[in-house]
Amino acid sequence: MAYTTAANVKLIACCEAEDLKKTTGEFDALLAKLISWADAEINAYMRRAYTAAQLAADTVLAATLESVSTQAVDNWLQSTVQRMNSPIITINDFVVKSPPRLILTKDMKESLDCYSAKGLAVPAYTAGEVRFSGEVTGLFDNSEVVSDELS
Repeated sequence: MAYTTAANVKLIACCEAEDLKKTTGEFDALLAKLISWADAEINAYMRRAYTAAQLAADTVLAATLESVSTQAVDNWLQSTVQRMNSPIITINDFVVKSPPRLILTKDMKESLDCYSAKGLAVPAYTAGEVRFSGEVTGLFDNSEVVSDELS
């Protein structure tokens, strides 16, 4: 499921079909492709994808994903127009470079971080030495430890 629509992108887009030297049909096809790429970037960053049911159940999450996806597509369009108009930026007398292509900016990643599954991997045992107990891990036979303590 796409997190945004071409209509949403067109509302905030920094350019139109003519700016990219495309027909309306070509521009719509480009937006569809860019939306799928933006959504894939979001899913890769978050290490998960959301279903329509999950988005319907959490309107704040849905709005966040829609916003970030729309902005990501707009960023791509903006960088393309910028590269078409000025393919090289002069920094100083010695440095020139191409304009950077930032799809997911730091601000967008911060918006996604509260929903990200990046920090959820392996449970940690934090109750001291209990993590070494055979009852917890199943790796040790605690009967020997008990008999050594009693002797």
